[in-house]
Amino acid sequence: MGKQQSVRKIIVDIILILFIPVFYLYIAQQYNRYTAEQISIFMEISFLLIIGCLFWGKTEKRNHILKFVMIMILLGLVSCYQFDQRLWILCTINVFCSLCIIVLVKRSVTKGEKKRIFARVLFSLGICSLLFSGNCRALFEKSIQDFDSIYEMEAIDSPDQHYTAVSCMYDNEETERYTVFVKVLEKNTEKEKNVYLTTQDHLNVQMKWSSDKTILINGITLDVEKDILDER
Repeated sequence: MGKQQSVRKIIVDIILILFIPVFYLYIAQQYNRYTAEQISIFMEISFLLIIGCLFWGKTEKRNHILKFVMIMILLGLVSCYQFDQRLWILCTINVFCSLCIIVLVKRSVTKGEKKRIFARVLFSLGICSLLFSGNCRALFEKSIQDFDSIYEMEAIDSPDQHYTAVSCMYDNEETERYTVFVKVLEKNTEKEKNVYLTTQDHLNVQMKWSSDKTILINGITLDVEKDILDER
């Protein structure tokens, strides 16, 4: 019975460890569909839960070190496949900080240090807040969804009147070129998402609906339900 439980725990640990590089790959490939705030919240909660499950139990110190090393190795391997330096650094920092939080709280609980639990929980919340703000700052404008309009130039409805495409200008003081993007509003749900982003020397954005769900933007055809294009 004890052997079966040990095998099950090993399998669960492997699955949890594998989730971290899988999460990295997913965000690296799909981050244009989410804002910096959404990615930051998902990253913090996911890593805290995974690290908590991996390192909370009573196991030998060398097993904990082995788990942490495996996580770092796997993150390094997947970063070779889908290299994103900024995201890799953020994932590594979040894993390390999550481990620190779990270790702090775990020591207070296991040793019965009731007086220190409250202080360490507050300290952990402070770390989480700093992580969140740091993640948001580092990831801001990395995703096309972080761009918000300061000036709407043109709006055209789809043939079935279900969507509205709006071309917008974004204030970018770092360059003399204009940053323009196109957002699509779904009228029934009032949900909107950015589907196209580019930098150019002028504000002219050519838009034309070719079907109910397909739009031609600056000569590029996009399916507004599936496609997102960042041409920066």
